[in-house]
Amino acid sequence: MGHKWNGWGVSVKGPLHKINKTPNQDSWVYRKLSWGSIGVVSDGLGSHPYSHIGSKAVCNAVIEAAKISFSNKVYSINEINPYLLFKLIHSIWLMKVHPYLPQESSATCLLAIQNNDEILLAQLGDGLIVATSADDHVILNNKNDFSNITNSIGQKFCKSYWKYKILNSNLVDSILMLSDGISDDLMEDKIIDFSNNISNNYSNYDPQKRYIEISYWLKNWPTPNHIDDKSLVCINKLRSDK
Repeated sequence: MGHKWNGWGVSVKGPLHKINKTPNQDSWVYRKLSWGSIGVVSDGLGSHPYSHIGSKAVCNAVIEAAKISFSNKVYSINEINPYLLFKLIHSIWLMKVHPYLPQESSATCLLAIQNNDEILLAQLGDGLIVATSADDHVILNNKNDFSNITNSIGQKFCKSYWKYKILNSNLVDSILMLSDGISDDLMEDKIIDFSNNISNNYSNYDPQKRYIEISYWLKNWPTPNHIDDKSLVCINKLRSDK
């Protein structure tokens, strides 16, 4: 019998969207299913007027695509072509954003899918995914210090925009996904400590207390003049199973 997992997330509107009275363009979801767990963080592109709809559509599209791919238990993660899964996510997303135009609704995607003894981590666009254990870590990070352009789900499916890793879930204790409103402000040598602190300090919190506390420090983010929405999803192996 495999390990059990649980997850949670928090998202807060950035100062710029508060001032402009516009929606939080980030979305997140965590879903526990009979065959595993799914976590998603999506950041709508700020220049696109309906990107808040696009980011929510990304979360829903990942859930639906994963159910199609894994719910019948015929396939496991190492038996599928990840790019076919990403293409399915894109196709479902196009239906979810309709009647809005894809070029008005573009959004990034960070996802983690846990099924049996495997975990698929995938990233399209900005943000950060960190998978950690007692002895090791894996980081997916698309940060580009030389460009203000980020890849995103849009009109056309672009295989080259996606990157992914498949991990043995027995070697992972926690996964943290961060929108770029958080990840861009983390020093590289502090990423693992930040991830471990979130996982270790908050995963066993009362959910309401956790939401209040994390929302507070995300809204009072210490980086001067920060403006972005900020979202995170944390997925943990339940400690009683270790």
